[in-house]
Amino acid sequence: MKKIVMLSVLCLSLVFSLYASDWSGRYIWVNSTDKDNGGKMASLEFVVKETKEEWRREIYLVDKEKEYRLSPLILPTDDSFSLWHKYKEDSEAGETFRVNNKKINTSPFVPGKWMIYQIETTENESITTMKVSAFNFKVDVKITFSFSLDENGKEQLTFWMDTDLSLADGMFFKNPEPESNGRFVLVKQ
Repeated sequence: MKKIVMLSVLCLSLVFSLYASDWSGRYIWVNSTDKDNGGKMASLEFVVKETKEEWRREIYLVDKEKEYRLSPLILPTDDSFSLWHKYKEDSEAGETFRVNNKKINTSPFVPGKWMIYQIETTENESITTMKVSAFNFKVDVKITFSFSLDENGKEQLTFWMDTDLSLADGMFFKNPEPESNGRFVLVKQ
C-alpha cells in the first residue's frame, strides 16, 4: 500500500510539472566553490513573474537588490527587436545587458553591440537567442531558462547559455560545481 501511495505522489508530481503554468517567485543559486568570477558569481538570483503576454513570463536578474528584466530583454513587440544595440546605450535593456555581462563575462573584453532576434516560450522553458558582436566577430548566444520540479516536488529554475563558437563559449562563467554540466540550478524560495 505504501508503494502505491508513493507511486501516486510521484505520478502527480510529474503531471504537475508537465502542466504547471505558474512559476512565479524568487529563485536562488549559491556557489559552493571558490571559483566565483572575482566574487561576481558567489550567488545568482532571479525573480520570475508570470504574464498573459505571448512570452508567458518575465525573468528578472537581481543584482545589489535591484531587478533587471533579463528575459525577454527586448520585448518582441518593441521596435528595437532584431535591431543592433550598442553596448553603452542609455536604456533599461542596455543597463541590464551590461549588468549581466559583468557578472558572467570571464574575459577582459566587452562586446561592442548586441541584438535579440528570437524568443521561444513553452510551458516550462523560456529561450532567448541573440547575436553579440566584438571586434567584428559575431557570435550567436542561446540563453535558456528551464523550469521543473526536483525529486521532492520543489520548483527549480535551470539556467544556461550556449554559443555557436566554442572559443566564445569559454568566455562565459559556467557553474563550476561538479556534476553541474555548467548549468545553474536555482531553487524557488
